[in-house]
Amino acid sequence: MKKLELDKEVAVELPSGQVEKFKHRDHLVSVLSMPSDPSKGINYEEMGTRCDLIKKIKETEADFVFIETAEHKSLCDALKAHKYPIVSTAIHEFIKSIISLPDVEVKEA
Repeated sequence: MKKLELDKEVAVELPSGQVEKFKHRDHLVSVLSMPSDPSKGINYEEMGTRCDLIKKIKETEADFVFIETAEHKSLCDALKAHKYPIVSTAIHEFIKSIISLPDVEVKEA
């Protein structure tokens, strides 16, 4: 299991000098909602994994969610394949933080 932080905020400086902020939760849902390669679409299995993950992210009221290894792989694949319109250290660090999430042990109550 991985603990995915959802309510952290990333500030991205645009080439114009303007700063745009986004929350992890919103950006992750946006990236997961698009096929990695829109010209090729998305297959059934990957769509199912992404739909489940989007639902999990949207429905939690907590500032984090626990995700399974397969969900983490799907999320990392989506983030790595996503095309960003600018070069940004903040975005790169955001992606790297998701890719390098450590395994956590979740104790059942």
